[in-house]
Amino acid sequence: NFVNKSTPLAGGSTGTGIGIFIDYPGVDSRDGCEDILVTRNTISNTGKGSTSNTEVGGAGIFVLHSRRVTIAFNLVQSCLNGIVVWGGNSVADRSQNVEVYNNTLVYNDGPGIYVCKIADLVTVKNNLMFKNTAGVYTETSGAGTITNYTEMYNLVWDCADKWTEGNAPTTTAATITTRTPD
Repeated sequence: NFVNKSTPLAGGSTGTGIGIFIDYPGVDSRDGCEDILVTRNTISNTGKGSTSNTEVGGAGIFVLHSRRVTIAFNLVQSCLNGIVVWGGNSVADRSQNVEVYNNTLVYNDGPGIYVCKIADLVTVKNNLMFKNTAGVYTETSGAGTITNYTEMYNLVWDCADKWTEGNAPTTTAATITTRTPD
């Protein structure tokens, strides 16, 4: 699949601005998506210049409140953020058991990979990140912690920051279980 220039609705100030959005289908976030495979996609130019309906803005691939998700062998380029794993504000609506591996993330305005809020069992491995604002960014925005989080064998080069944690509203740092740089 090829996704290019996904932006909010014309004339609107809100909308997804997301290439591939994995989100819960109902009003109750506890009925989130499960057993999802996102593979072999090319996503370009999404979420730029938009005020999205999320705190982090648009992304090439966005996982929200979902479980057992694998994101692999994708090219995400020139987006606001590369791949976002959004955990939620409570344990009930967290993203859980998400694997992000063998992706190429280049020329994104934000981080190549962004993990935030309450997320559990997230693995980020074997990804290539080049010319993003940051390689991998983890933060909790005061909602709770990221737990059982593993990064290994990622190649990050020519990014402003390789690994960045937290931001202004963060009250607790993410709990990094394993991190193997470069």
